[in-house]
Amino acid sequence: MSRKRRDPTISLRLPEGGRADLDARAQAAGKTRNAYIVEAALGVRTSRKRPVPSAEKTMFGLILAHAAGAKMIAALLQSQLDDRVRLQLREYLQHLDDIRTCAMLGLGKDP
Repeated sequence: MSRKRRDPTISLRLPEGGRADLDARAQAAGKTRNAYIVEAALGVRTSRKRPVPSAEKTMFGLILAHAAGAKMIAALLQSQLDDRVRLQLREYLQHLDDIRTCAMLGLGKDP
């Protein structure tokens, strides 16, 4: 079994407080520390996205599940409503789609 060899690691010494500043900037950009450094130094965009912490995954998963449940209930109600309320419900369903899109993006997935 052949293993792909990685390039040697490059060390970097930062001034005092530099690591915290670097981590804050990388997080604000939605990137890993390494991806942020590579992009800043070489102008090359990396394909890997910042890993989503477990708590965020759980939160976005709950949002997706609740939005799906609410959409299912709204779809069941749609046949029992008059036209005016049906139009309002259609707007509500669009909001649920927007919530789903935001949650998927938060998880780093394509909506």
